[in-house]
Amino acid sequence: MRTAIVLGLVHDFRGVPFTAEAFADLRDASSAALRSAEFDDATFGEGADFDGFEFTGKTSFKGARFHGRASFENVRFFGEVSFVDASFAGSCSFDGSTFHYDGTVFASQPRTVDRPSADFARVACAGHLSFRGVWVAADWNLSGARIDGSVTVTARCEGSVILRDVRVSMSTWITLNAPHVDCRDSAFDRSSTLRLSNATLTFDNAMFGARSSVAHHPGTLTLPRAPDPGAATRANVRPRVVSMRHVDVSPLLFVELDLRTCLFADVHNLDQLRFRSCRFEEPSPGRFLGMRTRPVRRRVIADEVASPRVEPSSVAALYRQLRKALEEGKNEPGASDFYYGEMEMRRLPEATETTPAERFLLHVYWGLSGYGMRAMRALGWLLVAVTATVALMMGLGLPDSDPQQIVTGTLPSARGRVVLRVDSSEPELTLAVHDRFSAQRANSALRIVLNSVVFRSSGQNLTPAGAYIEMVSRFAEPLLITLAALAVLGRIKRG
Repeated sequence: MRTAIVLGLVHDFRGVPFTAEAFADLRDASSAALRSAEFDDATFGEGADFDGFEFTGKTSFKGARFHGRASFENVRFFGEVSFVDASFAGSCSFDGSTFHYDGTVFASQPRTVDRPSADFARVACAGHLSFRGVWVAADWNLSGARIDGSVTVTARCEGSVILRDVRVSMSTWITLNAPHVDCRDSAFDRSSTLRLSNATLTFDNAMFGARSSVAHHPGTLTLPRAPDPGAATRANVRPRVVSMRHVDVSPLLFVELDLRTCLFADVHNLDQLRFRSCRFEEPSPGRFLGMRTRPVRRRVIADEVASPRVEPSSVAALYRQLRKALEEGKNEPGASDFYYGEMEMRRLPEATETTPAERFLLHVYWGLSGYGMRAMRALGWLLVAVTATVALMMGLGLPDSDPQQIVTGTLPSARGRVVLRVDSSEPELTLAVHDRFSAQRANSALRIVLNSVVFRSSGQNLTPAGAYIEMVSRFAEPLLITLAALAVLGRIKRG
């Protein structure tokens, strides 16, 4: 067995094989406080209990091997910490530990060292790994970690949490308050729950083997041993997803995430994504005849406004998949926004897959009722159509008066047969133009329009022009009523 070497205030335990007795001697000699300690390539044969230790200087466990349970609960690390390439054959717990090193060195000239506060790169753990109630002053690096058991994390990190290329074989439960979380190239074989606040999230190429959720953590994350225990709750904002390229999102559930800057172009199985109360981009105001117009309220994905611009047909396909995802979740009102976006992309002149005839019909459909989803627009056009029909009826459709029936015939001699003929005069309109628009004629015209459009009755006494006006109104105005009804139904339907 190699003997520990103490150089000044640096404790050198590199390559030392610790037995239970040797580790007990270490605890007795150090009184649970060490300045700088190097345990590189050391082996711990049985349990390694560092609970309550304080490491005031640099601490290194690079390549250390723990053959039993390892416990670092309520440990305080005031210097740089490294567990790079360490392996744990049993479970490992860092519950309640704090990592105070922020990478700043004060010498004759202040300088910043680009190192994480806690470096656990390529850690291997065969059992359960726990970081409950942990505070990290700067970056926290867990990249390349291999955990065969489950993982539990409840932590606040003042820098980035790097979970890149992590492999977890069992269930994962992570609650983090951190500025940025990087989960790129990671794999979670079992169900995972990731709850975040104040974070931007990147998980390109990540894999989820079972139903998992990524959600906003709105609750209080108070860590008593942190320098400012309440800081995590003062700026509790939704986590923002930056990128999830090449991710199969079919097992995922998003809850209260900010997706305004997330591109969906390279996401797999987008139509199977489940999401609730997520925030999307809002449409920018448009212009009509040189005037700024108020945009239609709807949810917009970042791909629609991305620069360089994405092919509209591709964006339409993304909207179609998101719409399908909400429809399968029985959220018809939410799906209508994505249907609107899909139609908008197909209507654009740059949409190469839309024929001119389809584009014309889409323009008409949009203008009349906002693709069947804007009830007020359809009702507005209905009001215009009824008003125009009434005006046309007053000016061209109503005759001067109701036609009179005239009976003509010859009276034969006594006991002879009477032959009579009933003639109806054709409706005529001979009134002067200013006499046609009166309250009485307006009332008559309105009743005729309502009877023909709403109650579908016919047989009114109209001029030839009025008959054609009635035919057009009997087709167009019920269509507008139907579009308005569909829009209202789409907004209130819950499946």
